[in-house]
Amino acid sequence: MIPANGVICGRRSEKVAMVYDRESRATSCQTNPWHGGKEDYDSKSKNCCPEAPGDAGRSLYRLILRFNVPLLKHPGSTAASLPLFTTSMKKKYLVASFALILLLAAILVFALRDDEPVSPSRFVEPDKLFETLQANIRNQPGFEVIVDIDHARLAAEVGSPMPPSHVLIWSDPELEAAILNHNPLAAIDLPLRVLAFEDQKTGKAAVIANSYDFVAQRYSLPDDAIVRERYENALAKATKGIPETVIAKFPSDTMTDLGLITLDSPHDFATTEKLILETIHAQADTVSFGVVDFTARSREHGVALEPLRLILFGAPGPGGKAMASAPTLGLDAFCQKFLIWQDEGGSVHVSFNDLLALAKRQNVSGGLPLRVINHRLKKTFSTALE
Repeated sequence: MIPANGVICGRRSEKVAMVYDRESRATSCQTNPWHGGKEDYDSKSKNCCPEAPGDAGRSLYRLILRFNVPLLKHPGSTAASLPLFTTSMKKKYLVASFALILLLAAILVFALRDDEPVSPSRFVEPDKLFETLQANIRNQPGFEVIVDIDHARLAAEVGSPMPPSHVLIWSDPELEAAILNHNPLAAIDLPLRVLAFEDQKTGKAAVIANSYDFVAQRYSLPDDAIVRERYENALAKATKGIPETVIAKFPSDTMTDLGLITLDSPHDFATTEKLILETIHAQADTVSFGVVDFTARSREHGVALEPLRLILFGAPGPGGKAMASAPTLGLDAFCQKFLIWQDEGGSVHVSFNDLLALAKRQNVSGGLPLRVINHRLKKTFSTALE
């Protein structure tokens, strides 16, 4: 008699099959209740009975014990709800186990790797480019520096060395108001920013910024020649004196989707902002870089917006690991940009970049560190808003 906790290992062509009793952990030969069927339980078990299971059989039983095998009932069978471990199921479990082993191995290798510091000589040329950018922006009437973030040096301080990558975030309030009047979500790509970095392909210093075409495509902005011209002039003024050969471009100015993650808040705007800021400050590895109140700034230029604030923050350690092979992510994937916004109906939302979508757009690796950060952001802040 097949026990209630029994698992069959055999072929449908065999009149008898080996049965493993989960409860007693004993094996025995039993009449095969599905003899004559078309699908084998385990096509490699050609001689299940009367011999005891070999190494393959014992490994299979260990898998059965480890995983919760679904209960199946073969048509015409009198043995109801008997677990049936088919060849296809076995393959799925083995593939899943193998994938888990690879993931754990990758995490272990990543955690134990010996990161070497970046030579100071590699910073010389990127630093020169950054100083030029900074001087251009500070000397330009109507521009305001919001913050500059030296990703590489911040990461090195916490043991995550990475290539030179230094972003400068600056504001042209009138330009921002015109863009946000078309689509407030574009605030995630504002204020303006430009990155001085070491190009991993050439090993040389370069600068890069997002084009207006990228911003317009991402946020479905209308064809506004005045806004386009002002945006492009702002970038030209920032990069004045820098050779065209040093100004890099991304391989694509388009994204397959918006590339944003949006959390709906059950709270009002002020409470939502308070919870987000408290959660950021509670992270031991996180640095705050400021808050930009787009509503107030746009109002000064005659544009009325619903409450709209951008919070800038980041964790240099994890960020450094993610940017180690892709320093251009320091332009828009890092630091983090959390946009708290209220729609016309009064509902409040929090939107931020899907880091994997940005990596895909830049054609750089969306490796394990980036995936871990993406998951952490969604999990941490979803919980904070509950």
